[in-house]
Amino acid sequence: MKSTRKLWEERSKKFGLRKEGVLPKFLPPSVNAYLDNWMYDEVKKQTEKVVGKNIKVLDLGCGYGRISKRILSDFPHAITTGVDIAKSYVKLYNKELYPKGKAITGDIKKLPFADSSYDVVVVITTLMYLVKKEDQQKALQEIHRVLKPGGKFVVIERNIYGHGLVTLGGIVEKLRGKRNKEITAVSFNKNYLAGLLSKHVGELEEMKGIPCWTLLLPFSIIISFLNNYLAGRLLVLIRIFDRLFSWVLTPSWYISYTGKSK
Repeated sequence: MKSTRKLWEERSKKFGLRKEGVLPKFLPPSVNAYLDNWMYDEVKKQTEKVVGKNIKVLDLGCGYGRISKRILSDFPHAITTGVDIAKSYVKLYNKELYPKGKAITGDIKKLPFADSSYDVVVVITTLMYLVKKEDQQKALQEIHRVLKPGGKFVVIERNIYGHGLVTLGGIVEKLRGKRNKEITAVSFNKNYLAGLLSKHVGELEEMKGIPCWTLLLPFSIIISFLNNYLAGRLLVLIRIFDRLFSWVLTPSWYISYTGKSK
């Protein structure tokens, strides 16, 4: 069986700078773009709360720099550091973002950074690849260690109930076959992950979901294949309702957890 590192190396070489390399690869571009924008908006809101010009952001599971690139564009005085398991993604990150963005190949359970080094730590669909609970706890303890007191954290992970809804309890994944299988990962019970963050990282201030996007996902996928314009209009409408009902977490495929370090 191939290791998670090997699988990510293969995926990074296959997809390069394309979003489907780091987001669900079966989703159409317009639908993945919605997910990408929602994730970044959560990061942007927290980064805007940091006082001072020289903002240091740590992007764990950075991939090719999908999130870091937008941070550097919106915050000219920011500096980003990426950590990823795949050397190919690290190489792409550095090629695209250097010198203000620099990435290293590393293990998020043992970060090579000094205590209280970063103003913001971003962890997007990364903890889910740590299937052992003790590894999840180690990673969160490291996040707390490298965050400055009062520093902001943004954690976005797959929700077990929303994932079950999208995959029909795993039936969809089986139908897709081994060739299209996603890399093995876990989904989180929202209360479990919220508890871990509160215990190991800091004060959890807000949890948000995208319930409407999740519930209408099959319809969005079908429309996107038939008519891109109509798909775009539908996603604009979904965005309005997701903002109104972001507190409805149970059916959401992904949940955002934001807060500040102890």
